[in-house]
Amino acid sequence: SDRRGEANTLQDLGNVLADKGEWECAIQILSESLKIAREIELEMVEAGVLNKLGEIYAHFGDFDRAAIYYTQSAEIYLQYNNMSRSIPLNNLGKVA
Repeated sequence: SDRRGEANTLQDLGNVLADKGEWECAIQILSESLKIAREIELEMVEAGVLNKLGEIYAHFGDFDRAAIYYTQSAEIYLQYNNMSRSIPLNNLGKVA
């Protein structure tokens, strides 16, 4: 659907912005992707966005917020037995 494509595109854009250090814009774009992903139940997009948001907040030293995002991401991956769950769990270990 168009919403699926929008969520994926926003996720990709948010990831690129974060990788370029454009944190504030990345958070806004990723938050919009997260909202759409939750509305239309795109769990893997949701998990990926949550992990990236965790990375951003960890970068700024907000480890409590990062841990929340990492945990939510890992729970989604675990629910679907997706091997990507190791990524947010590894990240969670860095901020716990």
